[in-house]
This record gives sequence, C-alpha cells and structure tokens, in this order.
Amino acid sequence: MWKKVPYLDENTDVDTVSNRQDIRSKIIADLTEGVSLPDNMGQVGRFNGTVVKVLLAKAQMQMNHDYSDAMPYFRM
Repeated sequence: MWKKVPYLDENTDVDTVSNRQDIRSKIIADLTEGVSLPDNMGQVGRFNGTVVKVLLAKAQMQMNHDYSDAMPYFRM
C-alpha cells in the first residue's frame, strides 16, 4: 500500500506527479522532522509531537517491519 502512491510536497510540480517512486523513505523523513514539534500545540486537531511520534513508530513497523527503531518513540 505505501510503496507506489504519489508524493506531494511544497516543491512538487503537479504536472509531473507520478506514482512510480518508492516513497517510504520520504514518509519516514517527514515524520522524523515532525518529532521536534511541541507535545502540545494549543490547538485541537492540530498535529503535535505526540501524534507524530505515534505515526512514525507505526510507519516504521508497517512499512519497514522495523520494530526496534519504532520502540523508542512509544517510550518518549
């Protein structure tokens, strides 16, 4: 499911989007960057550090089957 979907970010040219790339490393990189967010953003429904840590751990386990790298995010 995660391997062949379009990846869009602020630098994407929508005319050249394809689903031929393996984007797992980009997803992990985006979530890893988000770990530095504060745990309380002060706004309901907004992503915060806690949410990103859970999503990163889940992505590590589901996409890479990497349980040892996921465990520290559950303990933070």
